[in-house]
Amino acid sequence: MEILGLVMTFVTAICFGLSTAIQKYALGKMKKFSIKGMLKNRRWLSSLIVAAVGIASYLFAMKIADLSIVQSVISLALIIPMIIGFVFFKERLVVYEWVSIILILAGIFLVVY
Repeated sequence: MEILGLVMTFVTAICFGLSTAIQKYALGKMKKFSIKGMLKNRRWLSSLIVAAVGIASYLFAMKIADLSIVQSVISLALIIPMIIGFVFFKERLVVYEWVSIILILAGIFLVVY
């Protein structure tokens, strides 16, 4: 069950990070920011579906895996939007952001292995 819990935790982190990136993209495409506009925006609504999948996988992972593993691996949800922003949105990452990515990955590696 540990492997399944780890896999579900990776799914959770990916869903949470991807959901954030989708929200950024959807909000960037809106001409004027409004809650009503968000609720009509299919891209933004799709981010909620991705987040819901993330929540479901998070709950399942919490049920079958150790808390220390789940919470450590979920920190990937911080890295995923940074990488998506760099690759797809052409956002600039400064040195300390690259260092933080490396440190987060190293921390996850140390906890998992």
